[in-house]
Amino acid sequence: MQCPSAYAFLEQRFTRRCRTACSCLFLIRVSIYLAIVLFAPALALKAVVGLPEIPTVLGAGTLATLYTMKGGMSSVIWTDFLQSITLVGGALLAMFVCMSKSSGSISSGQNLGVPHGFYTELHLHQDCFWYFMVGSTLYAFSQCGADQIAIQRYMSTPSLESSQRTALVGGLLNAGMSVLLGFLGIGLFAYYHSPGHSDPYCLRPDRSEIHDCHKVVDSADQMLPYFFVSEFEGTGLPGAIVAAILGCTMSVYSSGLNAATTCTVVDILQNECGRLSKGDHGSGKDGHDSGKDGHDSGKDGHDSGKDGHDSGKDQIMSASRKVTGIFGILTMAVAVASTVVGRGLVELCVAALGLTGGPVLGTFMLGMLTTKTSGPAAEAGLAAGLVAMVYFAVGQGMCSDGDCSGFMVLGNMNEFMYCPVLTAITTAVGYGTSCCLRADHVPANLDDLTVWTKRPRTKLGNGSYLLAEEQELDADMMDPQQSNPSAES
Repeated sequence: MQCPSAYAFLEQRFTRRCRTACSCLFLIRVSIYLAIVLFAPALALKAVVGLPEIPTVLGAGTLATLYTMKGGMSSVIWTDFLQSITLVGGALLAMFVCMSKSSGSISSGQNLGVPHGFYTELHLHQDCFWYFMVGSTLYAFSQCGADQIAIQRYMSTPSLESSQRTALVGGLLNAGMSVLLGFLGIGLFAYYHSPGHSDPYCLRPDRSEIHDCHKVVDSADQMLPYFFVSEFEGTGLPGAIVAAILGCTMSVYSSGLNAATTCTVVDILQNECGRLSKGDHGSGKDGHDSGKDGHDSGKDGHDSGKDGHDSGKDQIMSASRKVTGIFGILTMAVAVASTVVGRGLVELCVAALGLTGGPVLGTFMLGMLTTKTSGPAAEAGLAAGLVAMVYFAVGQGMCSDGDCSGFMVLGNMNEFMYCPVLTAITTAVGYGTSCCLRADHVPANLDDLTVWTKRPRTKLGNGSYLLAEEQELDADMMDPQQSNPSAES
């Protein structure tokens, strides 16, 4: 399809409005996501060395923004890989220590603080095992299949097969890491409630607060850094873990800024606003066309076209760097504001990303899994998802301290269910609307746009793929007598 961004697919399948709306949702999503990425190491450094959050946010954000403006994608991929080794190794080591010093709490299932009915009962607002499972699954689909951050990494691979392998292996590794971190959280809780240990966050095994207790950490988000400091003091490991967290912050922040810049330049400035691409490439085309009058004028026209192309490329690069700087400043401002929100890091991340990711995932599912859904129907589904998103966002602000009633009774739904519910609303309204519209709204050619209309391909020796009709055309060109039977006579 040769899509310059993840959301260009939606314009080919539906309309330009769908592409622009989903790209804008992604920009909101990535701004919140990158602010959380900056906020996480600030909490870690505060737990380890007592440094306030705001200087860490500003320092890490400024360095990561300059780093991204200079290095691009080449500065992201290898940094991601190297820093992740340290983090995974640290998580495995922490899990081993917790299991060996928890007096059998993990294996026996005692002292884990799991509320009654966690695995069997469904409550609208409270945490539940099934909310975690369903919400995490749909959240993973949204993050890995409808997010420019992940898709730009797939697009940087040399072949389709490599891209598919990257998506599969990345999904499995993310799932494994999520399971590891989940068990690590259980292990930390069991460790600090075993004999001989005290909870630095002052919680009893039933998760009620101990009033006559001095809190060592300010939030549960600081428990893991504090564990490394207290258990491995003098070994250098806490410093290595903090360095790895900061390194991953740099790499994740860089990939997010790259994705935000790509969507802003390609989807908004070039495609929607008509800037950069039309004017910049026009001079090159005019210069090339002017070279048709003669050899000398052709040479001049070719040079003019080259100059126009180089000038357009320079303007795009300049605009990209400016957009990167703007998003860096914006995300640092949001991160500083998040220091006074008073919400847990995981809770804030799941709520914000679920709200913005659900309508986008639903639109992608309509485009890839259905052949009847037309552009107007997809716009209707996306509009319904956006209305529901605003409803739940207002509910988060109004009902954070208790249950709401009346019209806002569903506003304080559990955060893990935002993405599944919004995805379901978008797909249901979009597909239902398509059943009421005429079929002529659907594009006449859906080749390679849905899973049901994929054209057969043949794998070549270099790892690339060739369409069946292209293979037949090449065979006809190599055998002219077969393509023209009258040539022999």
